[in-house]
Amino acid sequence: MHGLFTVYVSLASEAVGVTPRTSSFGAEAFAYSLWGMTLNNLGWLLVVLITTHKMSGIVDKLYTKYNPKWIKLLMGGTIIGLFAYLLSNQAGAKRCGGCMGADCSGFSLCCDYVAYNRRTC
Repeated sequence: MHGLFTVYVSLASEAVGVTPRTSSFGAEAFAYSLWGMTLNNLGWLLVVLITTHKMSGIVDKLYTKYNPKWIKLLMGGTIIGLFAYLLSNQAGAKRCGGCMGADCSGFSLCCDYVAYNRRTC
């Protein structure tokens, strides 16, 4: 995720005509960077708002076509797999203790979610 923010900062600073991490990068370039990040997040928010209501119908179709226990297990495994993939980019980097605590608590919540779904099958 850090790399994506670097892209926004670079694009916004090029629009202003400065380079990031130099003394010429001022409040205007910073404001453009924030607007770029905001517009990107707004775009993703619209995608989520448009497509979320269709997800329950798709899951219901999967439940009727396949075994619901396997679908819940697959969705739980997907959550853990996605979290592990995103975390693997940060695992080798020098990290602060607070960041690793957040990582561990996030992984714990993913595992709790999977365990909860197993009980409700």
